[in-house]
Amino acid sequence: MSRRQLLDLGITHHVVRREVAAGRWQVFGSKVVATTAEVLTRRQTCRAAVLHAGFRAHLGGSTSLEWAGLESWYDPLIHLLVPAGTHVSPMPGVVVHRSHRISSQDLVVTDGLRITSPARAALDGARWMRSTNSAAGLVHAVIQQGLASVEEIDRCLGRFVKVSQKVAIAAALVAAEAGAESRSESVAAELVVQAGFPEPVRQWEIMTPLGTRRVDLAVPLGDGRFLVVEVDGPHHEQESVRLVDAVKDAALVSAGHVVVRFLAEDVLHRQAAVLTRLRELRAELLPA
Repeated sequence: MSRRQLLDLGITHHVVRREVAAGRWQVFGSKVVATTAEVLTRRQTCRAAVLHAGFRAHLGGSTSLEWAGLESWYDPLIHLLVPAGTHVSPMPGVVVHRSHRISSQDLVVTDGLRITSPARAALDGARWMRSTNSAAGLVHAVIQQGLASVEEIDRCLGRFVKVSQKVAIAAALVAAEAGAESRSESVAAELVVQAGFPEPVRQWEIMTPLGTRRVDLAVPLGDGRFLVVEVDGPHHEQESVRLVDAVKDAALVSAGHVVVRFLAEDVLHRQAAVLTRLRELRAELLPA
């Protein structure tokens, strides 16, 4: 609770000092008191950070998305969004971002805490990142996990004149609209074309003797067959997922298609090796 809230309840500064000195309470900055001696949980710390920054502060970027339920994008720092000109005393582990462009539609209350909307949080989280791949990947993750739509993020983007990572964000929105489910999948599609193949079809369903199989990228080979390019994220390393992948690949091969798998990490960071392999397949499957 803020010290002001405690005063409104009749709890004076003297009482606060006594409880803190006794080790029953603890302070968070100069404005917030935690009425517990336990180590604060992540959610308690987020609440304390917002209280510390004042009534105009909201969780922002990846922290707001974490609160809204985004998975696999944890950032230990707590990001806050406040209007430009707002003074916030520094706190370890808390990053304060200021903006002239904050509208009421960007601000929501979830579980009693002020946060930014998923669309605004996706835009902010992406533009605050140094890496273009990370910026695009965050936008893809928000869309893929159903927290915000392409249209909602694009409307947010349209309100800004200058945006860091604008090219990466816009490209991610275009790719998501076209059906790419991840940044690595989008990059893989670009590498397929660079290797000399036709433009791949994304998230395509292919009939096999064992039923329909949805694939990441399907490259038509001109004879009724496809080169299937699968981009595997970290979860594909799990034994159960590998088994499902093996059954899927066997079904596609039995139908006459060619399957190649790349790690998402390789697609993003070792593109030369991926491109070399794709060119080898191009020479094998589509000889001049």
